[in-house]
Parts: sequence; C-alpha cells; structure tokens
Amino acid sequence: MLAIALAVARKDLRDIFKNRAILLSVLAPVILSVVFVRIAEHASNRPVRVALVSAQATTLQERLRSVEALKVTPHASHDEAGHAVEIGETDLALVLPASFDEAVAARETPLITVIVRKDGGPMVAAGLAALVEALRGHAGQDPPVQVDLVTLGVDEKVVQRGRLVSAWVLFALLIGFTVVASSLIEERERGTLAAILAMHADARPVLAGKAIIGFVVSAGASAAIVAGNGLATSVGMESATVLLGGVAFVVALGLWMGTLFPNMASANAGLSAAFMVLFVPVYLADLGSGWGGAWIAWLPSHTLMDGLRRALQGDLPLAAAWSSTGLLTAWALAFAVLAAMGLARVGEARA
Repeated sequence: MLAIALAVARKDLRDIFKNRAILLSVLAPVILSVVFVRIAEHASNRPVRVALVSAQATTLQERLRSVEALKVTPHASHDEAGHAVEIGETDLALVLPASFDEAVAARETPLITVIVRKDGGPMVAAGLAALVEALRGHAGQDPPVQVDLVTLGVDEKVVQRGRLVSAWVLFALLIGFTVVASSLIEERERGTLAAILAMHADARPVLAGKAIIGFVVSAGASAAIVAGNGLATSVGMESATVLLGGVAFVVALGLWMGTLFPNMASANAGLSAAFMVLFVPVYLADLGSGWGGAWIAWLPSHTLMDGLRRALQGDLPLAAAWSSTGLLTAWALAFAVLAAMGLARVGEARA
C-alpha cells in the first residue's frame, strides 16, 4: 500500500514540474507574499508628507524637520501645495502667513491654512497630531499634562505582519487544495485513474499518494511564506499545530472534491461553489461587514483563518491552538472518508 502511494506521489510530483501553470501557481503566493507584505509595511511606516508654504524663512520649518514622523517639503504657493495634496503627492499642506514668527513671538494667533484630502485617513490624523504638537512647541506653550505612555499587548508591527502573512498562507493552502482536486479530476479525464483502480481494488493508496503531494505543496509553500517574511524564528508550537491542521483540512477537502466531478468543465463550477460557501462568508465577517451570524464560527474555514491569524500575531494560547487543530483534523478525517467512498464509487462505475 505504501509503495503504491509513493508511486502515485512521485508521478504527481513529476507532473507538477512538467506543468508550468501548476508550478507557477505554487510559487506565486510565496513570491507575491514577500513583495506585498513589504509594500504594505513600507506604506504604513513611512513618515507623513507635509507641503510647507511660507512667505519667508521661519524657525518652524526647522522644528518640523526635526519631527521624525514628518517629512517636510517646501512649496512656492498655496495652489502648488494644494495640487500636491489633491494628486496624492503629499499627505497635507501647511500654509503660513507673512511675519508668522513675529506674530507668534508677540503672543498673537496668526491664521494658518491646512489642506488635506477628505479620504486622507490615518496618515492625515497622525500628521495633524504631530503638526499641532510642533506648533505648540514653537509658540512656547507648555503641555497641560505630562504623559507616561504605557503600551500593552503585541507590537503593532508584529500584529500587522502576522495578519498579512496569514492571508498569504491561506492562499497557499487553497493552491494546495486546487492542486489535489485538479490532479484527481485530470486522472479521471485521462482514464489513468480507472486503470489504477482496475489493478488495485483498494483506493486508499491512490488517495494517500495524492495527499502526500498536496501536503508537500501546501506545507512547503506556507513555510516558505512564513520564512520569507521574517516570521520563521517567531513561529511557535501554536502556529505549527494550526498550520498542520489547516494543511490536513484543505488536502482532504481537495481529495473529496476531486472524486465528485468527472471532468474539469464540471469541476470549475463546483470548486468555485466550495470556495464561495466556505471562505467568502468568513472573509465578509472578518471585514466587519455585519453580514452573516454566529453560524460562521462553525465553519472549518473560520477555525482555520482565525487560528492562523491569531497564531502568527502571537495572540493564540497553546490550548486554543490545540483545540483549533483538533477541529480541523476532525473535518479532515470526515472529508478523507468521503473521498474514499467517492473513489470507490468511481471504481465500481468503471467496472
């Protein structure tokens, strides 16, 4: 039985390397995850861009340049700075009146102009906060209170990276699911599955061979994504257990789906429907759309997505990780049994 499973796995592995489309689909999430996670982190960590318009040299400009959260660029006119904000070249513009320093020194309150986009979001809010503090310091105003900042929980950068990487890991798992299902369906289309079943009445070695390849593809791509994004050293038992449970779940689901459809034409609609039922509701609920209800928590896809995200964010206790892994493993066993029954029916139909 083991020899048959390994023979099937070797054949599938050769098919993957021969089929450039499948090989690219396996490597794509690894490469894209590294690129997009870096882009997202760079965008969130960059300083707030401020366009400064001043009729004369002012000491405020030097003060603003000393604030690490701000990147100040001088502009010649109100219109020029406003255009830079409008096209997204800068986050906000600050227009100072003439004799600004003199007015501040005389304890006057000169009128300044701040230009922002309505959809500026957090970057504008952060820029305005830093700008207000710089203006207070420039005017010589003492802060009304002293602040002792205490931060709790996991570092925000770790949380953000964990959330981004978990999404790409899920993508890699779905690629593994597709590879397993497509492999079985193509075997049925070419007639090779019938030949295998005719020689060996037991379907379990065939499923085991397909499962080996699915496990290698899913786990390998997921591990590469985690390592490529700098989380390899921080991955603990929690992440590993949830990931292994998730791999078992998607591979078994792929095996079952592969026994349901006789050809790729019918499988395209079926695989899309499985994705819509299992993953789209969880995505919508995760976005805070208010769609769905408590039933979503019972979906194995919710257990997988929530467990992966929390584990990679460092916010999943080991007991909860084992619980999630147990549920995913139970679902995997159920789908594996259904796959064996489905493959047995295929063999009987061909007999």
